[in-house]
Amino acid sequence: MTYVGRSSASLCLLFAFMLAPGGAGAVVENKVRAAQVVLYGTYETLQRKDHQDALAGSVSIDTVGGVYFTTVTDQILASPGVGFGLQFVIHASSADAPVVVETVIRFPEGGLRLPDGSVRALHVVPVTVVPGRATLHGFRFDHGWEITPGEWQFEIHHNNRTLVSRSFDVVRDAPIDENGFLAKKVKKAEQAERR
Repeated sequence: MTYVGRSSASLCLLFAFMLAPGGAGAVVENKVRAAQVVLYGTYETLQRKDHQDALAGSVSIDTVGGVYFTTVTDQILASPGVGFGLQFVIHASSADAPVVVETVIRFPEGGLRLPDGSVRALHVVPVTVVPGRATLHGFRFDHGWEITPGEWQFEIHHNNRTLVSRSFDVVRDAPIDENGFLAKKVKKAEQAERR
């Protein structure tokens, strides 16, 4: 399942902005200057709202809250319940006006095979974000059919340009270090420094 880590406050901000004096006609373009990845790897969430289309066997979008990264890594163990992805921040000309970006996941070569037999090469979701606020772009293996080893590419797009791109190597078997973490490319100390 694809996870969008933002609260309903983002949607409320957009609605309030459109109702501001001058209405939608007074909308000033908020130019995106840059985007940056602030964390990446595996994560857990304290809150999660499941959506009905998950039961239909398709890639669904869930809203999550209380996101915390457990390991900074680009090596992901292909296992049920594992959530992975990146947290990003958009920098724009106005910190007050929300920006719509596209979150993209490019699945490994051969695509993601859904229960109905169809195959998806990528998953694109428009998301409204508030500049300066960290937003999760992630995926969690909730169903066995979602677990697909290979290179998963996570991207953030705006106005037909790629702002952020990070790949994750999803592996079935991986060496585990003495602490129970994937041994390859784990950067636990880097995460501690960012706190």
